[in-house]
Amino acid sequence: MPMAGNGNYQHYDQRDDYYLYAGRLSEEKGIQHLVAAFTKAKKKLVIFGEGELSDFVQQHTSEYIRYEGAQPPEVLFKYYAQCRALVFPSLWIEGMPMTLIEARSTGAIPIVATTINSRGFVNNETDGFLYEAGNPDDLIRVINLFEGLSREALDKVSADSYNRFQQHYSEMRYLQTLEQVYHF
Repeated sequence: MPMAGNGNYQHYDQRDDYYLYAGRLSEEKGIQHLVAAFTKAKKKLVIFGEGELSDFVQQHTSEYIRYEGAQPPEVLFKYYAQCRALVFPSLWIEGMPMTLIEARSTGAIPIVATTINSRGFVNNETDGFLYEAGNPDDLIRVINLFEGLSREALDKVSADSYNRFQQHYSEMRYLQTLEQVYHF
């Protein structure tokens, strides 16, 4: 089901200083290299989700890594709208992750691990950023690149991320596609 923009679009000068992960906590989702990167970089990361690596995440909480467990959508949308970026570290082939769609509906900028199909999720350095999957040092490199951008540049990438949501996943786009299907 498409997600309508919920009115929580935030420009970068209004966002908080943390990165966000939301999803299942399992090995194929890239949780270990995500935690390693943020621990090494000493950057703030908020993690939402549950799974077989919940204990691993809890053991690695610190002043930089905060674990919130599973939360309802209204809480996630609040965090999407306030985070510096959504990090999507998955190591496996994904369909079209709802996390990315939901985050884009708030203008969040995705930082995505490069897999066989993830290049289709992000136009690198246009509406998000790509890094080498499973490589914490490359994730840190991309975070440093991201943080080196001006507020104007971040607002542009954020607007492009939001526009991608509007063009491909908004309620209006869904209805247009549905209409085309039924008008043969």
